[in-house]
Amino acid sequence: MLKINIYTKNDKCRPEKADGGDLYDLKIYNITNLLPYQKTENGWKIYTEDFIMVDFGVILQLPEGWRANIYPRSSLFKRHGLILVNSVGIIDNAYRGKTDFIQGHFYCIKKNHQSELLKYERIAQIEFVKVIPHFYIKWVDKIGEKSRGGIGKTGRL
Repeated sequence: MLKINIYTKNDKCRPEKADGGDLYDLKIYNITNLLPYQKTENGWKIYTEDFIMVDFGVILQLPEGWRANIYPRSSLFKRHGLILVNSVGIIDNAYRGKTDFIQGHFYCIKKNHQSELLKYERIAQIEFVKVIPHFYIKWVDKIGEKSRGGIGKTGRL
């Protein structure tokens, strides 16, 4: 069985696996770049065009040959207008130092939007993925397959 060491800033930060799911939910520990007036009693107010850096309060120690992918939860945009700016966050097994906490960078794109993110709210998911072992790349002068016509061309007349 795979063993992954996980350090968290406190017990409330611990990633949780949903019943019957394959991925673990990541929770907000802190938002590190908002203005002081955006802090509330229970979390942070966010507005249209806010760029936020979320600290999940988690450090992973992945075994060699493994990586973790970070995805936004499916409800994140509907509730808060947020997108994960790099679509998928990738954590490789070398990112494991004493201060290498996992973070996510999010951007609010809903027009005229305001909402509140709560401390320990689940906003992302983490997937543990086996990396393809070392392989050989053969560089060639041409590829002999028939072209399909480009992006959006297949299946259309």
